[in-house]
Amino acid sequence: MRIIERRVMKLHGTFEAFQEQEKRFEALEKRLGGFLPKKHYRLFSGSEDSGTIVWEREWESFAAMETAYERMGGTEELKVESQAAMAGVVTTERIEIYTTLSM
Repeated sequence: MRIIERRVMKLHGTFEAFQEQEKRFEALEKRLGGFLPKKHYRLFSGSEDSGTIVWEREWESFAAMETAYERMGGTEELKVESQAAMAGVVTTERIEIYTTLSM
């Protein structure tokens, strides 16, 4: 069953700082392998605060997502990048997982 991983973040720093941080995460994901490309969105209009960023990626299954993140979870690089992101760039992050809806 295909799923969509969606992350909603509120920025503390600048949009440019977020872009630089995201480039480092994407380089780590590329080195580890198994991560699909993300689609990034910047809030244009809506009920969220300005400075809200969303990225999404589609996975073939929840198991595929788990496997990729398990590979990443044990790396020292992830700890360093995550701390840097939360300290200076992102104030809050919400993770949502969606499945297809059959009607």
